Amino acid sequence: MGFTFLTANRPINTSRLPPPPTFTEVRCDSKNCDFKEIRNFERGDYILKALNIHCPKCGSGLTIHGIYTIKEEKDQAPS
Repeated sequence: MGFTFLTANRPINTSRLPPPPTFTEVRCDSKNCDFKEIRNFERGDYILKALNIHCPKCGSGLTIHGIYTIKEEKDQAPS
C-alpha cells in the first residue's frame, strides 16, 4: 500500500520517443568477394544469421555480420 501512495500523484509520461534507427550489415560469405550491404533492421535479424538471398556479385550466400543502432547526440554548447 505504501508504493501506491507514493506513486498515486505522479504524472504519467505518455510522450514516448520513437526508437532510434537500427541497421543490419549483410556481407557475402565468399572470401574473394567484397560485397557489403547496409539495410534497415528487420524483426528476426541476428548476427551470423545465414540469409536465403544470394550475393548479386558472385552468387554465394549472404550472412548478417552486424546490427547497429544510431543514437543522436544532443547539441552541447561550447565551453
